[in-house]
Amino acid sequence: MERLLDELEGHMIVCGGGPTAMYATAELHQVQRPVVLVCPTKKEAEEAASRLPDVPLILGDPTDDNILRAAGVERAFGLIACSETDNENVVITLTGRQLNPHIRIVSRLSDVGTESKVRKVGANAVVSPQHIGGLRLASELIRPTVVTFLDKMLLDKDGSLRIDEVTIPEQSASVGKAINELGLEHVPGVLLLAVRDLDGDWEYNPRRNTTVRAGTALIFLGSPRDSKLLRERLGSDLIEPDVTV
Repeated sequence: MERLLDELEGHMIVCGGGPTAMYATAELHQVQRPVVLVCPTKKEAEEAASRLPDVPLILGDPTDDNILRAAGVERAFGLIACSETDNENVVITLTGRQLNPHIRIVSRLSDVGTESKVRKVGANAVVSPQHIGGLRLASELIRPTVVTFLDKMLLDKDGSLRIDEVTIPEQSASVGKAINELGLEHVPGVLLLAVRDLDGDWEYNPRRNTTVRAGTALIFLGSPRDSKLLRERLGSDLIEPDVTV
């Protein structure tokens, strides 16, 4: 396990042993993203090992610098702070940011009033399960077919479809080209849905003569394999961290 962890680079780290952390880890694994799970208790670690046998696992306190270092935080692309308390998630976020200034951090919060605090210590984004749950309840009531469609995508055992994104890096040969010059036809499983430019403006169902620049994000529907092929074609890794701390 130590040798495997030492070899990981550009991976994801999920901190927490509860159901939300398990679901997040399972999704990252399902879409073929390298991920390490840090569980604070032996019971949670045993359950995780049973449910996610192919995911590298570390037993330890994720607020501890040494535990995050063991998970390869200094080489990681992203970190999810998913402990059961907001205070722990604030500490995990702060520790992760100190150990890796360039990592992308997403933190779980129960109290949305804590959002400004966790962002100040380094979170790029926050997620409130209560907020998401409320939106889901309303959606089930008024747009059940849409919810069924999204559930089918996410719960498909083959992991056949996801809405994903790729950001054009500065060194990509695609910079300055129009969408119809990107060779998307060579990844036929990809359906381009939208484009977001550097100014944060969105173009839905984008025109084929729209020019992409460094930092332009392409939002698309496709399989994990399609996502990998598209990233390779456009010379991009995962989404670029937007670190403003």
